[in-house]
Amino acid sequence: IDDDKYIKGLSELAEVIHRHGCPAFMQMNHDGPWQSKLGFEPDPPFKGPPIASSPITLKNPGDFHNETPRELTTEEIEIIIDKFASAAVRAQKAGFDGVDINSASTHLLHNFLSPFWNKRKDRYGGSRENRARFVVSIVQEIKKRTGADFPVSVCINGMEVGQAAGVDNAECLTPEEGRGIARLLQNAGADMIQVR
Repeated sequence: IDDDKYIKGLSELAEVIHRHGCPAFMQMNHDGPWQSKLGFEPDPPFKGPPIASSPITLKNPGDFHNETPRELTTEEIEIIIDKFASAAVRAQKAGFDGVDINSASTHLLHNFLSPFWNKRKDRYGGSRENRARFVVSIVQEIKKRTGADFPVSVCINGMEVGQAAGVDNAECLTPEEGRGIARLLQNAGADMIQVR
């Protein structure tokens, strides 16, 4: 949904969903640190190293973060905020009833929310408010472009269990942090919050 050329095909999908009496939401995601060489992809969808809040790698056989990601610049973060908002406008034009922002599952946006993954020292790292700034800005920009009546749902992790990968749980998202992030997203204009 990163180009207007997809609006027509997506509008056909929204129409089929509506024909069955269901609302249609477009889930939007950025893989970020998951853009890794997984071994079974002959031609990875993203050229270059994975990108993330910080160059953190988790050396664990069951984890796909097997390459050290490149830290995003502030300018790149702003470009991605614009891309999410532009994608939401395209979803609206295609007839979707709302959008869902996947900020969970160690993808790019979750990577910023997590105190384990996010070690930045700028306005996108450190405090809960700073770590949430990326997602908050996306929600605000979508609302600005699509209007208050176009629903925005955000999916977040309510906590992280680091001990399963040899990381102290105290370094990870806690339920208290998850609740605090949910309040920030609500204040930014999120209409729904899903917690995993």
